[in-house]
Amino acid sequence: MTQTCISTGTVTSGPDQRVNYAHGMVLGVDDVVTEQNYWLYHRYLAQRGLAGLGTVYGLQVTAGRPAGAESDVEVTVSPGLLVDQFGRDAVIRCPQCARLGQWLAARELAEPGTVASRLSDGRLTVYVVARYEQVLDTLVPLPGSPCSSSDELMTPSRIRDCWEVDLTFDRPPMPRWDTDRRLARLLARVDAVAGLPEGDSEEPDLLVALLGLLDSAGDGPDDLWPSGASRFRIPAEAAPDVLDRLFVQWVTRVRPALLPDLTTPPGVVTPSEPTPVPEILLSTLTFTPANPFDVASPQVEEFEAPDDTGRPYLLHGQLVQLLGSRAHPLVRPLEFAHLSPEVDAGGTLTGVSAWFTSGEDVRLPDSLTVTLSDGTSASYWAAPVGAGPFDERWRLSVPPDAAGLTVADGELLRVTFPGDDTLVGRDDDHRTLAEAVEAGLVLVDARLDGDVDAYATAWIDDAAAGQPQEFAQLSATVTADGRLTAIRAWFTAEGASPVALPDRVAVHLDDGTRREYRAAPEGGGRFGDRWRLVPVTPTTHLTVRDGQMLRVRFPGGETVVQSDGGDRRLAEVVASGSPVLLNATAEGDVDAYAVALIDDVGAAPAAQQATVEFATLTPSVQDRKLPVIEVWFHPQPRGAVEDVLLVRDQDVGIKIFEEPTGAPLNIVEVQRHPTYPNVWTIVGERTELSEPPWPAYLRLLFPVDDIKVEVRGQETTLGQWIDEAGILFLGWDPAERLVTCFSRHTIERG
Repeated sequence: MTQTCISTGTVTSGPDQRVNYAHGMVLGVDDVVTEQNYWLYHRYLAQRGLAGLGTVYGLQVTAGRPAGAESDVEVTVSPGLLVDQFGRDAVIRCPQCARLGQWLAARELAEPGTVASRLSDGRLTVYVVARYEQVLDTLVPLPGSPCSSSDELMTPSRIRDCWEVDLTFDRPPMPRWDTDRRLARLLARVDAVAGLPEGDSEEPDLLVALLGLLDSAGDGPDDLWPSGASRFRIPAEAAPDVLDRLFVQWVTRVRPALLPDLTTPPGVVTPSEPTPVPEILLSTLTFTPANPFDVASPQVEEFEAPDDTGRPYLLHGQLVQLLGSRAHPLVRPLEFAHLSPEVDAGGTLTGVSAWFTSGEDVRLPDSLTVTLSDGTSASYWAAPVGAGPFDERWRLSVPPDAAGLTVADGELLRVTFPGDDTLVGRDDDHRTLAEAVEAGLVLVDARLDGDVDAYATAWIDDAAAGQPQEFAQLSATVTADGRLTAIRAWFTAEGASPVALPDRVAVHLDDGTRREYRAAPEGGGRFGDRWRLVPVTPTTHLTVRDGQMLRVRFPGGETVVQSDGGDRRLAEVVASGSPVLLNATAEGDVDAYAVALIDDVGAAPAAQQATVEFATLTPSVQDRKLPVIEVWFHPQPRGAVEDVLLVRDQDVGIKIFEEPTGAPLNIVEVQRHPTYPNVWTIVGERTELSEPPWPAYLRLLFPVDDIKVEVRGQETTLGQWIDEAGILFLGWDPAERLVTCFSRHTIERG
């Protein structure tokens, strides 16, 4: 391996070539260099293309007055690991330090007038940067050769990986890091809206904003949030496809156009290539030098603590894995607050009602900032609706001697809840909102600093026509296996709250499925503005899929609205047109909608088991040998009284078999109780059990599709009622459409 006249600078093989070793092959320096270059290139390619750039650990920048030179400032960088913009890793194994005043004096000597030309308000800003370097090391002698003019030639035998930490007046351009952050903020403003029509999808605007990232790639770290629309709505059902199309454009059109080039950046492999400038930012230093500045005795009068804003970082894979599991749909973000803006006919935002739905009461600061889509903002006073100081309902109002914001009809507004000043919990046990977010409370539109935003659309109250109001806001509770276990309803329409609901309210799914849920006010009493709807029995719930739309219909003839002028039925309120309610029907009913989101937290529960008894059997024996069975049917096993009744004068089609032989027992007579419609008596044939052995064990089969019932005046089959009510009876076989019960008969011996 002693080929002469070859240097690393003369290797012409590309980084996509590696040596094909073979027996008898003569290897030279160029072969070894080719092998090294191949593996180094692909290592750097993977790091810059797949991992990214930035500080991996350490490299903290601090500043202070050094002992014995208190007029200067010493900047220190701790040990650590970095990956530069070309994917090359550098390890700094011991602390590095530099005197800020001395560095500035050296720059002034090299280029007089530097300090004066860069002063701004008497201060200077410099940047601490770091990059990978490599040097030739360890000289060894080479014997003389035909290409040598001397008897001995010294040449470096090693290439040492090293680093360089420097101070510079110019912030290093990092377009890939800045654009990645812009993309993350752009995606944070995407709202997946269930049921949004395809024609209303803002995917085209989102794509324009994505491609527009190229225009701002060279703008540095300022204005990372996208301009234009504050939110982008896409249909929740099509969200995966939208993101697929978006990321295809990102990898094919945006990322390839960013600098430095990912495929072939200069100077990645050998020191003979052009020297790259792949610095990454470690910190920003702002200080005030003495004026005039004396290079013979450099002094720094004041300095600020190092600023790490905009510093790139590179998270290790295990942390990303853990963050990924935390951000999994198993922890579904909650909406912190539902907002209901109040706008008068002139377009003045007179107030905002806020209902906090994360599960805990809150205490707000005295005032909050309300911001419109055009950036206009104002402070509004905050007060709890109840006695406080912690409440789940608050109202924001215009302070005295102040003017409310002026909004356009349909304008989007934002209320920012400060993380450090908003308390969550109760008076004797609470924490700040920022602490709750840091502890794992996952909220929609939560910021890194713990602040949380909530959004709403402001509609102008047209006094002539009446601006439609939403009658109720719904919040659905769904278990991991899709059971709709509860619906909370907050009645927010001004002039149509509080309300008294009927005992049962119909809940509909978008596939036509319907169940009745029992309604109860959360605060007790007859009237309330917060109600809870739960299944009539634990087994009569609806089963939903994730993101499915549900509708609750509030009957106009049975729902009562409380008012100072006297209680009115909801149908009368609808007919009067004051207030105008959204989704009101011609009959005076009003619909409210919600999206059912499955709560995937924790493991999925076991399959639901049947727990409801279909019938109570009371066996007896007539004439000491004839089996008699009293059957008390329970088609509606909930509520205070049975309201699903078996129709009289019908053949219920019951079949009885003797165990263990399976022999059928002929039925002599079936009688309905004269007073209780769901109590029937079955008398078996004498011959089957006229002889011992006793006791007798009987199996009863009830064909539910042959049994007729009356449900609140409407006749149907028992099977259809079971399907609609969703009741899971003991012994129910949905495939065979049968319910099986058992009876044991004995006889007194004498």
